[in-house]
Amino acid sequence: MDLLNVKKAIKKRNPVFIRQDAHKRKSLAKKWIRPKGIQSKMRLHLRSYRRVVKPGYGTPAALRGLNKEGKKEYLISSVKDLEHIPAGSSIVFSGNLGARKKLILIDLAKKKNFLFVNVNPETFALQVKKKQDEKKAIKKKISEKKSLEQKIKKKEEKPAELTDEERKKKEKEEKDKVLTQK
Repeated sequence: MDLLNVKKAIKKRNPVFIRQDAHKRKSLAKKWIRPKGIQSKMRLHLRSYRRVVKPGYGTPAALRGLNKEGKKEYLISSVKDLEHIPAGSSIVFSGNLGARKKLILIDLAKKKNFLFVNVNPETFALQVKKKQDEKKAIKKKISEKKSLEQKIKKKEEKPAELTDEERKKKEKEEKDKVLTQK
């Protein structure tokens, strides 16, 4: 735990590294990009210009890749990934995981007492179930609508019963067609 305090002190002491002239222009992102210009004063480490990233500003080697609690975070994208991780570790779910698979992984991870970094398991499960219920309700409405439409079509397709006179006229027309064809 002593190294974690050292890391906090180093991070507090370090300057905020932003791209050259990012404070002057909105179009430049605040993300760090090394200055490369031939006349760049920042690259030349001149006084009164921003600091440049150097090895001395880094965290201790023993703490690299660890989170604030000092635990390593593991990226999870399948059930296989959970098998190789020691119990009680911190896990991060991959961004391209679907809700159904995430629910399965959450259940397995709870059994092994993993710490969740980017998901709150209780609220996530409730949200997913709510969405699934909404989808089922929508599908049910759509299927009911389709069935009503089909019933209406069937009623329209049924020919109305013809009277005796109309039936005789149709039969006569059909016989005339057959007789006139050669």
